[in-house]
Amino acid sequence: MKISKKLSLTLVASVSTLAGIHMLNSYITKKSIKNNITNLSNHFYETKFGKISFYETGTGSPIILLHDLSSYSSSFEWKKIIPALSKTHKVYAIDMLGCGYSDKPNITYTTFMYVQILENFIRDVIKEKADIVVSGLSSSIAIMTSCYNPSIIHNIILINPVEIKKAILIPDKNSIIRKKMIHLPILGTLLYNICASQYHIKKYLMTHGNYTNLKILELLTQIRHETAHLSGYASKYIYMCIDGYYTTASIDKALQKLNDIHIIIGEHLKNSNDIISQYCSINNNISVTTIKNSAVYPEIENSLSVVKTIRKICN
Repeated sequence: MKISKKLSLTLVASVSTLAGIHMLNSYITKKSIKNNITNLSNHFYETKFGKISFYETGTGSPIILLHDLSSYSSSFEWKKIIPALSKTHKVYAIDMLGCGYSDKPNITYTTFMYVQILENFIRDVIKEKADIVVSGLSSSIAIMTSCYNPSIIHNIILINPVEIKKAILIPDKNSIIRKKMIHLPILGTLLYNICASQYHIKKYLMTHGNYTNLKILELLTQIRHETAHLSGYASKYIYMCIDGYYTTASIDKALQKLNDIHIIIGEHLKNSNDIISQYCSINNNISVTTIKNSAVYPEIENSLSVVKTIRKICN
C-alpha cells in the first residue's frame, strides 16, 4: 500500500508539473504575439508540403525576397525596402515554409525541399526569370536553386550570407539528440521557448553585431521574438532542423559554377571579413558592397542604402 501510495503521489506530481509547463508555454506564446506587428502577407501558394504565405506588389521585372532561414524570421524583414523596390520591380516577399505566416508542418526541413518549393513558385507564380535577394542561411537555397536550374534566376544578392564553413555542416550525434529533445511535446516546447526568449534573441544580436543604437536593438528583438512564436509551438519544427544541420548544403561546390553573385554585408557584422574571404576565395567574380551603420539586418537598419545597391545590380 505504501509503495502504491508513493507511486500515485509521484504520478500526480508529474502530471501537475507537466500541466504547469504546458500552461507556461501557452502563456509565453500569447504574450509574444499580442502586438501583431509582423503580418505582411496578402497571398498564399499551395505546395505539396503546405501553404506558403507571400506578399506581392509593384510592377516591372520580378525580384524575390527570401528572409533568413530561421524560426525568428519572416517576410516582415523586408518591409522597409519593399515600397521603394516596388516602384520599378514586381516584388515577391515570401514567408518560407515553417516561418512567419506560412504553414509549419511537423516534418524534416531541408535545403533541397526549399529548392523544390522555390523552383515551383517561380514556374507557377512568377512565370519568368527573376532576380533574388536573400539573407543569412537562405543564401544556401538561392545558390543551390540557381545551380540546379540557372534558367530561372538571374542575379543572386546575398545579404550577410551564412559562413560557408557553417553552411556545409551535416547532422552528427549531438545535433540529432538536440533535435529529438526539442521535438518532445511539452518539455521540448519549453526548451524552444527558452532558446527563443527575448534574452537569448538579444544576446544573439549583440554577439553578431556591434549595436550602439538601442532602439534598433529593441525593435529587432521584438520582431524576432514575435515571429518565433507565431502558430504557437509549431515554430520549433524548423528550429530543430536548422539547429540539427538538416538545412545545410554543399554550396562551396555550387558557388564555383555560378556568375552574377553579389554580397551585401553589414558594416558592423562581427564576422563580415570571414564571410567575404570564404566566398571570394571560391569565386573571385563575386562583388561585395558594405552597408554603413548596419549589422545583422542591413535591410532594416539602413534600408535606403540596401535599396540603392539592389537597384544598381538589378537595373
